[in-house]
Amino acid sequence: AGVTYRSIVNFDVSFMPRGAIINSATLTLQANPAACMLNRFAGDTSLAVHLMTGSTTTSFEATSSQATLVPGSGTSYTADIAGHVQSWLRGPNYGALLRIYGDREFRSFDRVALYNHAADASRKPRLKVIYSVPKN
Repeated sequence: AGVTYRSIVNFDVSFMPRGAIINSATLTLQANPAACMLNRFAGDTSLAVHLMTGSTTTSFEATSSQATLVPGSGTSYTADIAGHVQSWLRGPNYGALLRIYGDREFRSFDRVALYNHAADASRKPRLKVIYSVPKN
């Protein structure tokens, strides 16, 4: 018994052609230190980024990408989610689930609070995608 914290991020990728090939996709998230609750024994504050397969926080693929802190930043996380974005292009796009990485989700009291779409531009979740369109 315990509390788990999960969040979902969703990006509209409908502007990309359906047959596009995703060469790279980097997700950048900013933690809000004032709202985070990390114990001093945590050590690793990585986040798991799962591909959502449905509209609930229990509908996600078991495999995940890992969002890690950018060295020296203390609050900026990045993850390679090219596979997620490629799946979103094929549809449907339920977004990505964010949670504490590994089994620590169920045995620690850590909470990493992230800024959302309502934050100022420098703190909003960002997705940088490089893609190519095959010639027919």
